[in-house]
Amino acid sequence: MCALGFSASSLALDAGKVQAVIRDGLEAKRLTLKSISCPMDADYEAGNTVICSGSDDEENLSEFTVKIGLKKVDWTSQKDIVDLKPLGPILSKKIGAKLHKAVVVTCEDKAVFRKEHCEVTCDATVDGEERLVLVTSCPDKNGDMKYKID
Repeated sequence: MCALGFSASSLALDAGKVQAVIRDGLEAKRLTLKSISCPMDADYEAGNTVICSGSDDEENLSEFTVKIGLKKVDWTSQKDIVDLKPLGPILSKKIGAKLHKAVVVTCEDKAVFRKEHCEVTCDATVDGEERLVLVTSCPDKNGDMKYKID
């Protein structure tokens, strides 16, 4: 859950301000929204809940439940957020152990919404040879994922 605080006298919200709160919160998590939409005709007063929707820069969609408070706005994403950069060291260790070779994997420095059929391509160097790693399932809570190295 993310929250943004406001002073009591300045909590005059509309769709644009709520969209900015969500966008800023996701950017802090390194996820860039391509689009976001909140209903223009919603009642953005304290105690109300609004559903917004958006997509990341890879077209993965998510809905956001937005709860309007007296002094803050709380929101949650329907989809988990997957940070791609930490996948590199995890894959380096797993692939290196499997191949018994020095492996360095580098994934994009960004986050995306988790999707059912995750596909991410990361750069790899195996004993100095450039390769690609295709991650075919997003990591689960334990960091386990399916991948192929070319």
